[in-house]
Amino acid sequence: MRKAALVLAVIVVLGAVDALAENDEHRGEAGIDNDLSRMRQRIEIVITDLRKEHSDFGGHKAKAERFLNEARDELIAAEATVSDDDDK
Repeated sequence: MRKAALVLAVIVVLGAVDALAENDEHRGEAGIDNDLSRMRQRIEIVITDLRKEHSDFGGHKAKAERFLNEARDELIAAEATVSDDDDK
């Protein structure tokens, strides 16, 4: 059951990131920055929830956490890029 919850959480995050990419052309920079921040926060919640799990899901927990951390880092970099563009 917990594995299903983890998979669902990852799907939700990925779906939200996909929706962000699709709607990118229809928002200004401030809207994009807010969306990036929300996506990062969602990923951070998933990482926190994943860390609370007692099972390692057959070794997949650590790999999932690495990927989620990489995704969070990419969103942080994207936020910085948008912020830099706003300063110009």
